Parts: sequence; C-alpha cells; structure tokens
Amino acid sequence: MNLTVKQVEAAKFGFSQERLSDGNDHYQRLYPSGKKGFQVQIAVTDGQRRRVWINLDDFPKVSLRQARDTAVWVRMQASRGWSAEQIRVALQGDIADPQSPSLAEPPALKPHSGASRGSGSTASGAA
Repeated sequence: MNLTVKQVEAAKFGFSQERLSDGNDHYQRLYPSGKKGFQVQIAVTDGQRRRVWINLDDFPKVSLRQARDTAVWVRMQASRGWSAEQIRVALQGDIADPQSPSLAEPPALKPHSGASRGSGSTASGAA
C-alpha cells in the first residue's frame, strides 16, 4: 500500500517503524532527530547479489511525488547497469548543477512546472 502525504507528515521516529514502505522498494526513513527522508533500495550486480540503499532527499524539501519520481529514475538507471555510486554521484551532481546536460537528471530534483516549454506560443501569435 502506498503512503499518503498525511502519513508522511504524521510519521514520527519511535512511534512508527524506522522505514515506512511506499511500495516498489521506495521508503520514508525516520531518524531519531526528527528528520524525515526518502530512500530507495536497489539490487547491485558487482559479483555478489546484494541490495543497497540510495538516499534521495529530505522531506519536506522534496515532496512525496518528487521522491517517487526520483525513485523511478534511480531504478531505471540501476536496470541500465549503473552502479550505486554512479547513481549517488548523478544525484549529487544534479543538485549542485541542475542545468547540467551531461546527466539524465532525475525529475524529482527539478522544479515541476504546470506547462511545458513553448506551449501556447503559436495560439497567442494567431490573428
């Protein structure tokens, strides 16, 4: 069952589990300090079968929707053969330089806009 925004807001360390599942290996992580973050767990193929945690970002800096979008991006890169370290570097690089064209940026680290670029420009120019 997926988490709701109200569940994310209400979750507290000590009263809830340390990690609350949002499905598809995406979790909300609760810390003793009161901080809340999002994580995704991915499988790594480095000669051993193991799973590692990738930290996405903190709530409310990143919304639940943005964290879900980033989790999809992380899983996609892992399925393409990216290592956990490559994914972590890409996520950090995107935060440091969101305009970087060299990486396929995870959508959750970009501001969401309601309209796509260039939409409506031809209609407004019509006579």
